[in-house]
Amino acid sequence: MSSITINNNTSGLDFAILGFPKCGTTFLRKVLGYHSDIAMGGRLEDEEHSEFCQIQHNDGVQKTMAWLENERSLAEASSNQQLPKQYGIKCPSMVRKPRAIVNLVKQSNEMRLVLGLRHPVRWFESMYNYRVGTHYRHNDLNETIPHPNELLDTTKQWRDVSISHARYEDALKRLAEVRFNKRDMKEMKDRKVSPHYKLFIYTTDQLHDTNETRRLQFQIDLQHHLRLTSPLIDFTKVRKTNAQDSSQYKDHIDICDDEYGNIRNKLIQQGRITSDWIRNTFLESSDNIIVSDMNYFSSLLQEWGVDPCRPNSLTGFKWVSQ
Repeated sequence: MSSITINNNTSGLDFAILGFPKCGTTFLRKVLGYHSDIAMGGRLEDEEHSEFCQIQHNDGVQKTMAWLENERSLAEASSNQQLPKQYGIKCPSMVRKPRAIVNLVKQSNEMRLVLGLRHPVRWFESMYNYRVGTHYRHNDLNETIPHPNELLDTTKQWRDVSISHARYEDALKRLAEVRFNKRDMKEMKDRKVSPHYKLFIYTTDQLHDTNETRRLQFQIDLQHHLRLTSPLIDFTKVRKTNAQDSSQYKDHIDICDDEYGNIRNKLIQQGRITSDWIRNTFLESSDNIIVSDMNYFSSLLQEWGVDPCRPNSLTGFKWVSQ
């Protein structure tokens, strides 16, 4: 194992888990929250409040700095508490929020970023069912849940459930030096692109990989990325999170049902384009983009162009529910 140089960044954040929702970010936040050298915004055991999304506000920089100062004061005042070496936040929606990216940039010039991806079909299913569960748990009687097929129109969305949100590249283009076409330039107008921080990118399949050798290497690679001198907790020892069962509700969907075939087809068509762009453009754009086991990662992305509801066509593919 190569040595790790710790950069004592006392002026701002050390790392951020910045996206995407329903891509294992809450699980990772719990993993990192157990590490003695890390202090994270949000509550470790409270899944609904494990995020620190104040950075998306107009005064996000001030709120984040106030949290950092409070965390350091609490640690210094406790004689029994070891001072954290790394400070991080998790807010998976920030990758799509230009203001959040701008505020993130203002925090530090040494920050490390972590970003998760997921097969677009399974992402849509998970995100939709998550919102269904939230709707009923909060007893939101003033809201009508749209049928998934109503969201086939890429201009429509329901609580961030959208076919277009599965086009991960639309957000990723702000995180690397890539060539923009005319459509990109129009959409990116007045939006600042972040500096080239080191970005660790993964898919949800890697978090619960049944191949132990590969999974342990993933944990080591993430540890190195975050400049931690001691190992992360074994992922198999951490309970899966943010996976509330919504199957008891009438609006819960099984994306493999025939009635959602058009949705799957649309997401698979997009998935091929997104997969190709990430593998051939995004990953080639900078040496600062880090992947654990490139061959395995690339093979998982290639599956985005295949229907996960047809097992016979998925050689070697295994979906792990989050």
